[in-house]
Amino acid sequence: MGCAVALLATQRWPQMAVRGSSGPLQFGLLSIALLLLLLPLQTALVYRFGLLLVLSALILFSWLRDFDQLLALRTMAGVGVVSFGL
Repeated sequence: MGCAVALLATQRWPQMAVRGSSGPLQFGLLSIALLLLLLPLQTALVYRFGLLLVLSALILFSWLRDFDQLLALRTMAGVGVVSFGL
């Protein structure tokens, strides 16, 4: 799952860099989400809770700012919510 999210993120990274108005905030949140996905953490519950928290923040900021065009981010958020429920 971490590789799939990293692949989606790298496909959309240039679009995030071009968008000057909301790029840095989402870039930071996405970086945190990728770190949570790629770093092995000891406790699965903390891992899933942190992932859900970061990806929920990405969804919230996508509604508050003009960030809806990045479909990959919404897909990543959906994957995170589903993995939290497992």
